[in-house]
Amino acid sequence: MFAAARREDGDGLAAALHMPAWVRRNLVDARLLLLYSRHDFVTGDWPEPLALGVADQARRFESCLERFAGLTWGGVDGTSLRLSQFVLADAPLAAVRPHLQRRETPPALVDEIITITYRSLTVDRPTPTAGSQKDTKA
Repeated sequence: MFAAARREDGDGLAAALHMPAWVRRNLVDARLLLLYSRHDFVTGDWPEPLALGVADQARRFESCLERFAGLTWGGVDGTSLRLSQFVLADAPLAAVRPHLQRRETPPALVDEIITITYRSLTVDRPTPTAGSQKDTKA
């Protein structure tokens, strides 16, 4: 599902809006994948192929966040990575979760919420580092 975050054109908003679009097409699977933790289904040591697959998926997602952070905020640090995770994954999940819990398709309002959130954090904003530095020009 996070393949959208790897968009070559750098369209982060489209990547963020991928989640509600995917949920609308895959409501049953989305409930399973987004409402529960993998730890709810597997206890103890995981079989090696499963553990390797999960680790690989986590690395791919982190790579997507790093690329997005660099493109959006001009660098990769703790702040830009956290902002990237929020606009690409956390905010979209928060917007769709109540609808998944009610077993309903997310309405168009979800896309509007995600878009407003995304734009408020990414449009005309200084880089996280630049935003914390004082302007020395007088």
